[in-house]
Amino acid sequence: MARHQVNTTIVYDQAEYDKHAKAWESSGLSQAKYCELHNLKYSWLVAARGRLVSTVSKKQKEFIQVVPQALTPPAPQPRTCASKITIRFSAGGICELPSDLPLAHLKSIFAALGATL
Repeated sequence: MARHQVNTTIVYDQAEYDKHAKAWESSGLSQAKYCELHNLKYSWLVAARGRLVSTVSKKQKEFIQVVPQALTPPAPQPRTCASKITIRFSAGGICELPSDLPLAHLKSIFAALGATL
């Protein structure tokens, strides 16, 4: 640990300040109060804190990588049949039925209308 005395403030090397920055996070103290209690140079602790935040931020960016991609609409599905069955009566009436109606129901409807299948 490289130390030298500067006006009663102890100046550590960068690694020591990084350790103090980590210790400060769990101390519950303001940075200024922590520096005062540990005889640290405030601006160096702030710089060490900045390095830690930068490192954490970089690790978070590496953890999740978001890659934008162009959205393409789904390909239209080919229709094999009409979506509805339309019955037009000679008197002008219209009856529309869903095309996926079971065949037994269609037979009943046509039978009720007097049609033969």
